[in-house]
Amino acid sequence: MLLLGAEGFEYNESGNNYSIKYTNENGTHELAGVYDEKADWLKCTAKTNGEEILVCEYRKTSYGYAAQYYSVGDKGTFVYMITISGNDGVVGISESTTQPSELTGSEDINSPKQCDTRYEIKNNVVTGSTASGKEFSFTYTPSKE
Repeated sequence: MLLLGAEGFEYNESGNNYSIKYTNENGTHELAGVYDEKADWLKCTAKTNGEEILVCEYRKTSYGYAAQYYSVGDKGTFVYMITISGNDGVVGISESTTQPSELTGSEDINSPKQCDTRYEIKNNVVTGSTASGKEFSFTYTPSKE
C-alpha cells in the first residue's frame, strides 16, 4: 500500500510500547513510544535510517509537568526544556551534543533556566534571555475569551 509517498507500514504494540515504521524516497522512518500510565510519562523517539532525529518526553511532576525535546537536524542539535504549572511555565533552548537524561518527575520548575535561551511566564509577567544574551521583560494581558 502506498500512502502519501510512503509504503510498507508496520505497526507494533506490546504492552506499553508502540511503534510505526514505513519507507519513502528518503529511507526508513520509525516512531516508537512508551507510556507509563502510573507515572503519567510518555517518551517518543523518531528515527530516520536508524539514526535518532527526535526524542521527546513529558512527565507529571509535583507542580504540573516537565517536558523535553532532543532534536538532531541539519541546523544543529538542540534541547528544548519545558516546565508548566497552571498558567505559569518556563521554556529553555540550548544547542547540545548529548541527549539529556530521561525525566524523573523530580525536575525543578526552574530547570529550563539553565539553557542558553529561556522564557518564563509567572503571574502574567514574561521574562527571558535570548541566545545573544539580550534580557527582556513585559506584562502579558490575557484576552477575556
